[in-house]
This record gives sequence, structure tokens and C-alpha cells, in this order.
Amino acid sequence: MISTYVNWGETTVKLTWKSDQQLPPRDRITSVHGYCFKDGQLLLVNGILS
Repeated sequence: MISTYVNWGETTVKLTWKSDQQLPPRDRITSVHGYCFKDGQLLLVNGILS
């Protein structure tokens, strides 16, 4: 697994990704999406790859 820590409001949040899943070839990936829930709040991530 890959983890990183980010600041969200007044707290630090640990984000973790599973790295054991097979991904398609890099040139086939066009966007990424994520969501996190904490203390009744929702963080949405929408990334476009170029």
C-alpha cells in the first residue's frame, strides 16, 4: 500500500492506496477519481491526466 498525509481543515488525514491491483497501461488511463469521508465531511478528487 502507498500512504501519504495531507492537511484537511485543521487536521491531518492519512490517505492510502492499494498498490496490489493491476492497472491498465499508462496511456489508457485518462482520469482519476477519489473520495474521502471524515467527521461528516466529504472530500472529492477529480484528476484529468494529460
